[in-house]
Amino acid sequence: MDGLRIAELLREKMESSRWQVVLRSLAALEAVLQRGSNQACGEVAVMFQSDPERIRACLQSPQQQLQAKAASVLRLLLGEDVPLPAAAAASSKAGSKASTVAAAKAPAADLLIDDSLSETAAAAAAAPASAADDLLGDLTS
Repeated sequence: MDGLRIAELLREKMESSRWQVVLRSLAALEAVLQRGSNQACGEVAVMFQSDPERIRACLQSPQQQLQAKAASVLRLLLGEDVPLPAAAAASSKAGSKASTVAAAKAPAADLLIDDSLSETAAAAAAAPASAADDLLGDLTS
């Protein structure tokens, strides 16, 4: 697995205009940071540690999920607590109980499959050939 190429692909996904695609790339980066212990995962971490600005930019998103995921990734990546914007922090505290109940009832969404893929590409992404494909989905589009 080529860590530098994975980092490049994740950065490209973070530039998407669709917040769901950005959220998926942050989730993949978070998984690499939490579970990765090989050289490729280290390369991904170093790339984002050297330039975390794309992740920091997500803190300014109007999407609270994106803000929270970016804060979580920055905490793992740089070891710093990142305050969320006041409106997001207040509404996340107020709605945390309701969202927890709703999340428990809702089926788990697959965040790593880009729903803009064609049906055949989505089917291929849903049945990956290797563990790396399973973790990162189809990052080439």
